[in-house]
Amino acid sequence: MKTRIMYCIPLFFLCLSCVKTEVPPSQEEKIEKKKEEKKKEVPDKLKIIPIDRPIYAHERLELETNSDEPVTWRSSNKYIGDFERDNIFLPNQIGTTTITAKTKDEEAKLRFEIVPKYDLFEEPIISFGSKKEVIMQKEKRKLKEEMTGFLIYEDTNPFIKRDVVYGFNHSGKFNVLVRFGVQKKNDLDKVIGFYHERYRISRKDNKAIIFVNQKETVQIRLTFDDKSGTTASYAPITG
Repeated sequence: MKTRIMYCIPLFFLCLSCVKTEVPPSQEEKIEKKKEEKKKEVPDKLKIIPIDRPIYAHERLELETNSDEPVTWRSSNKYIGDFERDNIFLPNQIGTTTITAKTKDEEAKLRFEIVPKYDLFEEPIISFGSKKEVIMQKEKRKLKEEMTGFLIYEDTNPFIKRDVVYGFNHSGKFNVLVRFGVQKKNDLDKVIGFYHERYRISRKDNKAIIFVNQKETVQIRLTFDDKSGTTASYAPITG
C-alpha cells in the first residue's frame, strides 16, 4: 500500500506541471486590444482611387472610390475635364483639375493632370499688342526676313514645313501664322490632335477648324488647302 502511495505522489505533481497556467493580460495589453477592436469598427476614410498611368485628353475614364455608398462627382475646372454622367470623367484639354467625390457623410479630393499626347512643336508667342522689338527678343527661331508689317521666322521642326509669320499694325502684333505646308494625312491628324488637346473646338467644316482658348481671348483657325497646305492663324477675339 505504501509503495502504491509513493508511486502516485510523483505522478500527481507531473500532471500539475503539464497544466498551462493562464496569465491575466496586463493593463497595456488590454489598452492595445481595445485600440485594435476600435480600428476594426471604424471604416476607411473615403478615397478616390488614382489612375496609375498618364491621362490624355479625350479619353473616357471610369473613376472609383473605396466606398460602397452612392457618390456624387465634380470637377473644379470643366474646361480641362468634366463628367459625362455619374463617375464617367472626360478629360477635354491638357492641364490640371481637382476631382471631388462626395458621399452622404464624407468628401474626398484628388488632383488630376492631363498631359500632352502630341508634343510636336513650339507654339508662337501669343501676346497680341506687342511691338516687333518685344517679339524679336522673345522668339528663339531663326529670323528669316524682317519687313515693316511682318517678321518671318524659319522653323526646323519637320511638322512646320514652311514659316512662322508675325503680322503687325500700328497697335502692335495682331496675328500670327504657322504655315505647316502640305502634309501627309498621318501628320495632319497629329497637328489637329495637337491643337485639340490644348484648345476647345468652336466650330468646324471641311476647310477649317476653329479653336478657342479657355479665357476665349484667342482664336486659332486651322485651314486646309490642297495646294498651299495647312495653316494655323492665331488672332485675338474682339467684341
